[in-house]
Formats: sequence, structure tokens, C-alpha cells
Amino acid sequence: MKTAALIALSLVLTGCASTSGARWYNPGTWFSGSEGRAVVRTEGKVEAASNEVLKAAQKTAHETQLALVAAPESRPVEVARESNDATVSALDQIAGPLTVAEVAGLRAQVAGLLSEVATQRAEAEQARQERRETLAEASTAIDELRAKLAAQQQQLKAGFERENAVANAYRNVKFALFGTAALALIAFVGLTYLRLAYGGIPQAIGRGLGELRLRDPKAGEIATQLFDSYLNRHEQRAIANAT
Repeated sequence: MKTAALIALSLVLTGCASTSGARWYNPGTWFSGSEGRAVVRTEGKVEAASNEVLKAAQKTAHETQLALVAAPESRPVEVARESNDATVSALDQIAGPLTVAEVAGLRAQVAGLLSEVATQRAEAEQARQERRETLAEASTAIDELRAKLAAQQQQLKAGFERENAVANAYRNVKFALFGTAALALIAFVGLTYLRLAYGGIPQAIGRGLGELRLRDPKAGEIATQLFDSYLNRHEQRAIANAT
């Protein structure tokens, strides 16, 4: 228990802070980063799910392209080929080209879907259904993550507003403390001056002038005139009282 207390005290005295950027001596940072980090994490999940959907769409476009190559020639097939080829090119540009293994897998799947052998066709249809289910899950995840992201962005906005309010209050407190310190310094200097003007220095000068007048009245008179020419009436009165 004592060890934990000593560690906590050392952290406070040394100004140590967590990795979030919060500082014990700055209330404006007490909430720093938590909402922002949550938003970044969710944005990363949205991006990952979006990439998964994009990759699935790219494979589907390639699958359609392979099937259209095997389709009998007709005007509708020709139009579908041209449109799908443009889609494949665009998706390949965005997502990057498929690997050799991915292309080979799609060729085998399309060949199975077009096969007259029932078992091969069933296996290919099962593989395609699994890919469709994965695509549906990723699409649903995107919707859920985007809703979560919107809520976290609202929390982030509220966090910024809260931090700004705390920072402004903290800034006002600092200004008040600095102003109080400045006034205290001015008061200290003023009091010191008053003590010197009405206390020790005038008394010392007064005693010195009194001693000088006893030993050499003329020199004492000259010194008194010199001091009177430089000092104000309060200081002159204090010196006169001390002589």
C-alpha cells in the first residue's frame, strides 16, 4: 500500500502522464485522444470491410467475364461483354490485378458452373454461394460500422467541445493566478519601498547626519542640503526624525 502511494506521489511530482497525451497539471488534456482513437479504429474497420467488398466485386466481374467468353455469340452477349470488360478494367485499376492463383480458381469455378457433370456443377455452385455469403457479411458489416462511426464522430465532437470548455476555464484560472501573482509582486515591492523609505535607510542617514553635524557642523549642513535636493518630503521627514 505504501509502495503504491509512493509511486502515485512520484508520478504527480514528476508530471508523468499516460500515452494518451493527458497531463495531470493541464485539465484541458484530461480527455485527450480517447474519442479520436475510437474513430480511427472504426475507420480502419470500415476501410478493411470496404476493401473486402471491392475484392469480392472484382472477382464477380472476372467470373462474369469468363462466363461471357463461353456464351454463344449474340448482340446481347456482345453488349454484356463490352460493359463487363470496362468494369473489370476499372476494378483492376482500383483494387489491383488478381493473382495467378485467384484467376485459376475463378476459371475452375466457371468451368464447374458450365459443366454438364452434376457433381462438378454442385461443387462450383457451393463455392460461389460461399463467396456470395462472405460478400453479404462484409456489406452488412460496412453498414453497421458506418452507423457506429457516425455515433463515435458525434462523441468526438462532444469531446472537443468539452476539452475546449475545460481549456478555456483552465486558461482563465491561469490568467487569474498570474494576475494575482503580479499584484502580489507589486505590493511586495511597494511595501519594501515603504519600509526602506520610512524605516531603516532614513534612520541610518539621519543618525549619520546627526553625527556629522556634531563633528563638523558645516559639512553636516552641506550634506543635509544635498539629501534634501534628492529626497521627497516623506523621506526628509523620516531622516529629520532620526537625527
